Amino acid sequence: MSKNSKRQGRSIELFFVNGDPDGMVTATVPFQWTGHVLVIPRTQIGEALAREEAARPGTYLLVGEVNGSSHLYVGETDLVKDRLKTHVREKDW
Repeated sequence: MSKNSKRQGRSIELFFVNGDPDGMVTATVPFQWTGHVLVIPRTQIGEALAREEAARPGTYLLVGEVNGSSHLYVGETDLVKDRLKTHVREKDW
């Protein structure tokens, strides 16, 4: 970037699936990336698997608590649905 050029702002679009920011959230990143972001409480993985976004590549965040402590797992995959099914079978939280 040249010294005289200005950086342009970027935006992401967040969608609170159930109207609750503490629930499942999807995010669209409309520049130079074709993936999709899902933020999914463990209690809503079943709902997430049924969503169109789960049948695509993307980044996902699993949030939850273990013994009163917040936990976050960040993942990236070619098929979100299959990866989330693996998490359900193999992860405790």
